[in-house]
Amino acid sequence: MDQSPHEHASAPEVLDVGARSAADRTTGTAPESGSDGHAADESTSGEDPPAARRGRRRLLVTAGVLSVALVGGGGALAASRLTGGGASPDQVVPASALGFVSVDLDPSAGQKLDAFRFARKFPDVAHRLGGGQDLPKALFQSLKGDGNLAGNWAKDVQPWLGRRAGLAVLPGTAKGKDPAVVVVIAVTDPARARAGIAKVTRGQASCAVTDEFAVCSDDLGVADRAVADARRSPLAERAEYVEDLRALGGDALARAWVDLGRLAEDLPDESVGMGSAVAATGRLAESGLTGRAALSLGFAGPTLQLQGAVVGARKTGVSGTTSVTQLPADTVAAFGIGGVSELVRQAWSQARAVASDAGAGEALDEQVRQLQDDTGVRLPADLVAAVGSQATVAVGGSGDAPKVAVRLSGDDKAAGRLARAIEQTVGMAPATASIGPGRGTVLASDPAYARSVAFGSGLGGTKAFRDAVPGAAEAQSILFVDVARALASFSDDLDLTEQERSNLRPLAALGMSARQDGATARFTARLTTR
Repeated sequence: MDQSPHEHASAPEVLDVGARSAADRTTGTAPESGSDGHAADESTSGEDPPAARRGRRRLLVTAGVLSVALVGGGGALAASRLTGGGASPDQVVPASALGFVSVDLDPSAGQKLDAFRFARKFPDVAHRLGGGQDLPKALFQSLKGDGNLAGNWAKDVQPWLGRRAGLAVLPGTAKGKDPAVVVVIAVTDPARARAGIAKVTRGQASCAVTDEFAVCSDDLGVADRAVADARRSPLAERAEYVEDLRALGGDALARAWVDLGRLAEDLPDESVGMGSAVAATGRLAESGLTGRAALSLGFAGPTLQLQGAVVGARKTGVSGTTSVTQLPADTVAAFGIGGVSELVRQAWSQARAVASDAGAGEALDEQVRQLQDDTGVRLPADLVAAVGSQATVAVGGSGDAPKVAVRLSGDDKAAGRLARAIEQTVGMAPATASIGPGRGTVLASDPAYARSVAFGSGLGGTKAFRDAVPGAAEAQSILFVDVARALASFSDDLDLTEQERSNLRPLAALGMSARQDGATARFTARLTTR
């Protein structure tokens, strides 16, 4: 009989080797506390390091264990059983989580086989897999060599390490407090997991261990509270979380989910070491960052695919479609976006508001007037008119420096004024080519490439593009890189070693398409191979 998520996790046994003596851990009694609320370390004569430093150290070594867990069994992928199942880390994470990332190395048979076939195309990985080298063991040995972990792989890790892991960001314990982080590692033997984690982390981990998971943090209270809260209301049963991930569909090796609005709200105004990041998040929240983001990483046949969606996204000016598919078939890289004229209006309005708030509004206006007097360009009117509804940047060429072009769908005369303004400003005139009456203009690094982008076509019909950019006809923005062509054309300029070239050679293309419908924005990114 299947158990509910509430029933999966039994009451956890506590592992806080960094703060408790052996007697304390056995009896479960509270240790004598020092000034930071943790037990004094009787094995040292000096004082404990500051709480913040000890917290960072614990999180570092716990992350080391997570790193092993994230690739646990990777070397034995082909030999593992071909069915998914089992408990999920989101069952021991509370529904109040601000964000969650999970990795599943026991997914469906199709995902396992596709991952194995993909990995074998790359010489370094194929060598490891072919030689039977245990990747998690190799990672453990590397971390041990760096001094981050201790112990023995076969005795202290392998007997208990499960095949799922996750990381959750939880609300701070009080208003204005930093969000907390917990690492969740699947365990197959709780007793061995307690002993193994204590051994490999040299007693620096603070973990609550259930029958199926170790929940670790830099603060034991955070780990205990997370497990207790999850027993009452797990993230796995939060409707928004379930619906957002289900909407992405399909099997996956890894998933992520973030409540963007709540994360911005819960970050304090001032945080040690996070000042600029917090300020930036706050500005994004003020500008309309809302909703919830969900991501899914897996395989679509021989292709590595990342899918994402933002539910409740702020409406942007992106609309219509792009002209990327109309570029020449030999294009090396391209980025295109629709609804550009509206985006330019919004960007100009925001820039003007920022300048005004900073007391520089009059200075900006004066610069704009001077530019118009010198070049005849009126901002933002001429820029809006020139870009039109579609704008695309293309990169091409071979054998020498890359050639760059910007394809605009707006007014030819406005584009001409922009070209003359660029010449007067930087001393070099871009080459121009008219796509046709009312169809737009190309500004490029040289005349031949301008004509190629204006009159060439066929990119949308190439196999590399079709495989890498799904839904291109309806996409509002597209990114495409023909990796194979780029390596063939510019490998001498990339300063790559032969080993690096060998490992990049199997790659075909990288692509991404995105579209927003109402309050939901979606994207798909793909990395294809030859």
